[in-house]
Amino acid sequence: MDGDYNGSGDTINTVAEQHVIGIEPTTDEQKYLEKILREINTHSGDVQSKRDEYSKIRRYPQTFEERDMLRHVWPSELSIGPIHGRSSSMMHRELKFNLVAKFVKTFVKDQKWESLLGEIKQNIQDLKKYFDEEVIREYNEAELAWELFLDGCSVLQFIASYLLNELKEFGIDNRKASKIREDLFLLENQIPFRVLQLLVKSTSEPSELRYGIAVFLLINNIMAQVGGLYHHTVSDYAEGGLNLDLHPLHLLDFLHSVIIFGNEILSNFVRDDNDPPLRNQQKNMSCLCPPLFDCFRRRRPFLKDYLREELPVYSLKRFYFHERFFRGVRELKSSGIEFYPSDGLASVYFSGKCFNVRGHLRLPPLIVDEWTEQKLINLAIYEKWLSGNYKKNWYFVTSYIKFMDFLVDGEQDVEELRASRVLRNRLSNDAEVANLFNNLGSNPYFEPPEDVYSNVKAQLKTHCERKCSIWMAQVYQQHFSSPWTIIALLAAAVLLSLTIIQTWYTIRPKY
Repeated sequence: MDGDYNGSGDTINTVAEQHVIGIEPTTDEQKYLEKILREINTHSGDVQSKRDEYSKIRRYPQTFEERDMLRHVWPSELSIGPIHGRSSSMMHRELKFNLVAKFVKTFVKDQKWESLLGEIKQNIQDLKKYFDEEVIREYNEAELAWELFLDGCSVLQFIASYLLNELKEFGIDNRKASKIREDLFLLENQIPFRVLQLLVKSTSEPSELRYGIAVFLLINNIMAQVGGLYHHTVSDYAEGGLNLDLHPLHLLDFLHSVIIFGNEILSNFVRDDNDPPLRNQQKNMSCLCPPLFDCFRRRRPFLKDYLREELPVYSLKRFYFHERFFRGVRELKSSGIEFYPSDGLASVYFSGKCFNVRGHLRLPPLIVDEWTEQKLINLAIYEKWLSGNYKKNWYFVTSYIKFMDFLVDGEQDVEELRASRVLRNRLSNDAEVANLFNNLGSNPYFEPPEDVYSNVKAQLKTHCERKCSIWMAQVYQQHFSSPWTIIALLAAAVLLSLTIIQTWYTIRPKY
C-alpha cells in the first residue's frame, strides 16, 4: 500500500486478518486512517460553510426534487427578486410598472422617484450581502439597484391597494390578488426586507406603510390569534431572555417569526417613537395590543425550553430526542387530555391537571385553506436550511408538521380538533385536512433535524402510560362529561341513599 486505499477486496481481507491475529497496524494504515479523519473534518467544514450560505436568498436546494411540489414553490402571477425577475412576462412587467407609478404618486413627495432609487443605490453593497452570489452574478450594481427599486415599490403598493380594496384599477380580480399575495411568501420570490425599510423611510407616510405591512402579515398568518387569558405579550418573551426586536431577512422570514411567536410581535415592528401618531391607530390596532387583564394570563414556557443545546453528531442522547410518538387525538382524549388554543408555535405545551389525572395540550389554532399547504412547504424548506446563529435550531414548522401527522389519523381527529378550537377548516371536508398532514408528515424531506416538541411528546407519553389517569378519565367521561350525566349520577346517589335508609328502618324500626 502507498497510503491510499484502493478499494480492493484483498486489501479489506488483509486488514481484517491482521486485526484478528493481533498484528499491529502498519504505518501505511495509520496514514490512511489520518487521511480519512482529515477528509471528514474538511468535509464538515465545507458543509457548514455551505449551510451558512443558505441563510441568504437563493435557489431551492438541489435535493428538493419533488415534482409534485413545484407548484408550491414557483411564483404564478408576480415575480420579484433576481431569481425569477428576468423570467417574468411582459404583462407581469407592465403590472409592476403600474404599481410603482401609483406608489410614487401616492407616497413620494413631489413624485421624485429618483430619491428612492438613490437610497437603494447608496445601500447596494449592504443589500448584496442578502443574496447568494450565484443569484446576482448576472447583475451589475446599477441593474440590481433598479430591480430592487421596482420590486420594493410594487410590493409596497400591492400591500396598500390590497388592504384598501383598490386592486381593480390594475386589472387584478380577487382570484389574481390571492395568487399575488401568496407569491410574496415563496422562498425563491423574495427581496431583502431592508429594501422595504429603506423605501418606507424615504416616503411621506412611513407609519402608514409600516402599519400596512404589519396588517398584511397578520392577514397571512396561518395561526389564528388567541385572545383572553391565554394571550401572551412581548414581555413574556423578554422575561425568558429573548429580544423580539428581530430584523427579518425578507417577508417570508418575518411571517416565520409571526407564526412562531404570534401576532404580538407585529406591535414591536409598528411602534416607532420618531414617527407621528398613526391615523386611527388606536381604533385599528386592537388586534395587535395585549388584552385587558394581563395579570390573569398563564405563564408560558420560554423559547429556551424548546431549543436544545447543540449535541455532537454522534451523541447517543440524540436517539432519545427522536423517540417515536404514535398517540392520536382520540387516544389522547380517552386518556383525559383536552386540547386548548395557544398563541403560536412557541406556545405548544402540555400541563397536568387534577393531580395529573387530566391534562391540557395547547396548540395554536391553524387556519387550513387552499393556501395553507403552500405556506407550510415554503416555511419548512426555509427553516430547514437556515444556519448560523440566526434562528439556530428553530425547527418549529417542521416539528409542528410531524406532530400534527402523529395526532391526525383521519377526519374524526380533525373533527375533534375543530371542536377544541385548535383548527379551523376552510376546505370542503375534514378528510382533506387529514390527508394534508399525512402527506407532508410522511415526506422524509420534512423530517425536523431536531424536534423542538420532544419534551411535549415525552410528557404526553408519560401521562398516557399512567393506568390511574386512564381509569379516572374513563370515569370522568362516563359520569361527568355533561350536566345531564352529573344530574343522573347525583339522582342515582340520592335514590341509593334513600333505599339504604328505608331498608335500615325496615330492619330496625323505631318504637
